[in-house]
Amino acid sequence: MNFFGREKELPGIIKALEQSRNIVVTGKYGIGKTTLVKEAAKITGERWRFLFADFSKTPSKVCNDLLTELRPKRPSRGDTGYEYYRRSRSLIVELASKDKRRCVIVLDNIAKLTCQRLDLIRYLHRDRPLLFIAIAEHFLPDDDLFHLRACLYPSEVIRLRHLSANQTAGFFRYCANKHKFRWTESDIHMLTLATKGYPLSMRDYVMRELERKKGM
Repeated sequence: MNFFGREKELPGIIKALEQSRNIVVTGKYGIGKTTLVKEAAKITGERWRFLFADFSKTPSKVCNDLLTELRPKRPSRGDTGYEYYRRSRSLIVELASKDKRRCVIVLDNIAKLTCQRLDLIRYLHRDRPLLFIAIAEHFLPDDDLFHLRACLYPSEVIRLRHLSANQTAGFFRYCANKHKFRWTESDIHMLTLATKGYPLSMRDYVMRELERKKGM
């Protein structure tokens, strides 16, 4: 499904990266946090290299995911777990700094911060060759959010909220035209009221209509 409704937030992400500022994107589940960042990666791919990692995983697995994207020669499997982890994170910084584009590490699904996770962020950020976008769940405790921003200083927060009624109606009109739905303006108004600008609900309505149309 096409990117829609975050045209105001998208320039904010690009401007922050241009100013070498890190970003924390926060909002409730399904509000479009990851979609927004992926769109930024899509349209700025010639300037920055985005590396995505699921930060709900252990720091060791996060490093493995990042190294998979960087396609390096991995550390020896003969290393102990801790030695492998230490070498992996140093290799991330080394390989990323050699890339022609400045690398942006996207830490997705941040719901809880441990000392080990914060330590990994500090390590990767310490010499500041990398930029970071942290995608935090809305229920992340205030103290954790404070420590996250402190680790990523200088940083700024982009809070995603529900789309406006006009944006929501525009989304349903776009989908109706694209997929040949027989939605009237009355139908679109009803859908706008029902979903209240919540992107996950909006997508669910469209997917159900696609399934219904497919089964006709």
